[in-house]
Amino acid sequence: MKTLGLIGGTSWVSTIDYYRFINQGVNDKLGGVNAAQLLLHSFNYAEIAKNHATNNWAKTTQMVIEAGIGLRNSGAQAIVLCANTLHLIADEAENGIGLPVINIATATANVINSHGLTKVGLLGTKYYYGTYFFY
Repeated sequence: MKTLGLIGGTSWVSTIDYYRFINQGVNDKLGGVNAAQLLLHSFNYAEIAKNHATNNWAKTTQMVIEAGIGLRNSGAQAIVLCANTLHLIADEAENGIGLPVINIATATANVINSHGLTKVGLLGTKYYYGTYFFY
C-alpha cells in the first residue's frame, strides 16, 4: 500500500471528510481492519485566509509546496489537497513538490466519463475573498 500525504486545515472540516472517505474506501476494498497509510500536514486556516483575503495565491502556493515537500520527505508517495479551493493550484503544487497531486477535478471527470455521462450537475460552495463561514 502506498502512503498518501494529506494537506489539510483549509478548512479542518473538509480535512475530516477526506480522511474519513479515504479510509472508508480502503476498508471497503480490503476489508477487515485495513485503513489507509496517511501522513497529514494541517495548516492553521487563519494563515491561509489572510492570503486569500489579499488575493495572495503565490504565498498560499508556496506554503502548500513546502508542506508537500515535508510530506514527501516523510515518506508520502502522492499528495491529496483536502479542500476543493486549493485545487486551483494543484498543477503548480505538483510541479513544486515533485510528487503526483491527486486532483479532485480529474478524479471527478474520470468517474463521469466511466459512466458515459454527457450532462452532470455539480454542487459546491462559492469562494468569496475574505469571507468565511463555518457551521
